[in-house]
Amino acid sequence: MSGSRALAAQALAKAALAEAGGRKQAALGFIANSVSARVAALHEAPPRPDRLLPGGFLILGVGTTIAAVQATLAFYRLIHWLWLG
Repeated sequence: MSGSRALAAQALAKAALAEAGGRKQAALGFIANSVSARVAALHEAPPRPDRLLPGGFLILGVGTTIAAVQATLAFYRLIHWLWLG
């Protein structure tokens, strides 16, 4: 767990408690703003973008292939235009 996530969770909880004037307001503020769920999510490990990585490589590869094909076609047209007029 990263230290900054724990610090953010602690700061979020303190800010929610400091905003409330009394115990009833503090409880209602925690429920209405779902502070408990946010603090719990910050205490968990950060999500990993494992599913996005293969898709990103696929998109990068397809984009590179399209760019290479278009550059080859443009070069072919240039040579054709220069030699055949």
